[in-house]
Amino acid sequence: MKKSIFMSIVAAMALTACSSDEPLMDANVNDNNETLEAGNHYLSINIVAAPGNGGGTATLSTRATGDPNGSATYEDGNPDENKVNAVRFYFFDNEGNAACVKADGSNNVYFQAPGTATGDAPNVEKKVNALIVISTKDGDKFPSQIVAVVNPDEEGLDGTSLDLPTLRARHKNYVATAKGDNGAFVMINSVYSQNGEISTTAVTRENYGENETEAKKSPVNIYVERAVAKVRVKLGANLGVDGNNRIALKDAEGKNIVIDGKQIYLQLSKWNLTAETDEGWLSKHIDASWASDLFGAEPWNWEPYFRSYWASSYANPVSNQLWHPYNDIIANGKEFGNDNYIYTNENTVQTLNLTKASEGADIEPLTKVIMAGTLVDATGKAIDVVKYAGASYAGTQSLKALLLDNLANSGMIYSYTTNGTNVTFSTLKDEDVDFITAEDADIAGVTESEKTNGRYNVYLQLSQTGAAKNWTKNANPDTYEAGKFTDNTSVNSYLATIWGPAQIYKNGLTYYYFPIRHLGESGKVGYYGVVRNHIYDCTVNSITGLGTPVYNPEQTVYPEKPKDENTYIAAVINILSWRVVPNDYDLEW
Repeated sequence: MKKSIFMSIVAAMALTACSSDEPLMDANVNDNNETLEAGNHYLSINIVAAPGNGGGTATLSTRATGDPNGSATYEDGNPDENKVNAVRFYFFDNEGNAACVKADGSNNVYFQAPGTATGDAPNVEKKVNALIVISTKDGDKFPSQIVAVVNPDEEGLDGTSLDLPTLRARHKNYVATAKGDNGAFVMINSVYSQNGEISTTAVTRENYGENETEAKKSPVNIYVERAVAKVRVKLGANLGVDGNNRIALKDAEGKNIVIDGKQIYLQLSKWNLTAETDEGWLSKHIDASWASDLFGAEPWNWEPYFRSYWASSYANPVSNQLWHPYNDIIANGKEFGNDNYIYTNENTVQTLNLTKASEGADIEPLTKVIMAGTLVDATGKAIDVVKYAGASYAGTQSLKALLLDNLANSGMIYSYTTNGTNVTFSTLKDEDVDFITAEDADIAGVTESEKTNGRYNVYLQLSQTGAAKNWTKNANPDTYEAGKFTDNTSVNSYLATIWGPAQIYKNGLTYYYFPIRHLGESGKVGYYGVVRNHIYDCTVNSITGLGTPVYNPEQTVYPEKPKDENTYIAAVINILSWRVVPNDYDLEW
């Protein structure tokens, strides 16, 4: 449905001198810096969502004759995404200095935005029409640039005058703003490159009229876009999900995954996002010098639609990105399907190790979709799947028993007690050891690289019972002292290094993930990323392999793929005024 909001506001403003020390170097504005005679002058402003394919008003349809990518799809926002509660206009001179438009010396105009719905052209989702009256003194220079902030955050954007560089430097978690009490999305001028310059909304002498009728003959069109992106995930029709939401898992060769004679099933739970940026820029940041083939054949900038399809995201460190424990991924996750979605801040990288990405390694800077699930048998009962030394077991005790038997038979470690001159030795017992992740324990024999690039691994370590005992490598009462361990850390290091890590899907917990595809071709920077005002419509078409194991669901998950797990996930992402980025994924572990 095509939606529009019409609003007529009359604001009286006195134009006074106002400036900033920091000039704007890249504004696309008129050069004459004309003056206005004394009196009232009318300025008609249309605020419109940046258009999509071939749509818009009569003016737009002549300027936008087709998307640069013929397969591009656009989608109208829902009522919450289109809601306009208020608009704040900022006015600037040619250099980006604040141009005063009110007697109190401020350069912004704020008004509430009620209105009535009218018809509109495709992909121009909303339209706000404001009639502004400027009162000038003879010889005053009129503002030559305007920025409109829709649903401004009053905490960060109050009535204070701002020059354009300062406004562009504003940053915040705009996802939280969208989820606030008013539920309104912050929108701002669409940023794109025009004639080699980063465009702003210019105002010329012709846009001003001596009355309302004259002003409406030459309105200023300000195109805006939302400050956040939107992600949704659904399951493909051929994924193989049965009536109980289970998938009979196969390996990368198409063979059924059978452990201890049982077919292993995946029961999907929820999906969520991870590695998100915790803040975004208010105004999109682009670089007009980016090569025209940044994406490959499709341009990253499309002036006829008043749009660009790439950005530099807010440069916060990886440590400030949003990571979640496994339990939180489920608790705050979404069901699969188009009716469920998550908003997120922009997140792009300007250089990308595509080889690392293709290997499924942890690509920390990139926003990812993470899917939580449980490995179950045919009855739906969760299974403790264990992988060690190339073999798979059903049940943690099976692995523990194997390791304890090997230790006992090889005579590698013993507990001992002394009673006078008598020494009694005992091999490791079940109650002496537990499995623990490297992240949970300070294991001297495990490198930091192993701890951060193999968080899913577990190691055999002393339990509380075992930690209360004394240990030696030698069961000879005459020579055992030479083999004594000085402390429990030494014992744990010894146990970790002699047998190495295992992988345990405790209670069947597993996850799959994929970085979100953008619009670039393979090998191009824009191959991955999340850009504002795009919908990432993800469809998971196939899943093979067991996924990445979870042993402690309270631990924070930093997504990574086990090196020896042939799991693969196939998904398609469709990217939507909201531009839709369609993406299909086949997940293979």
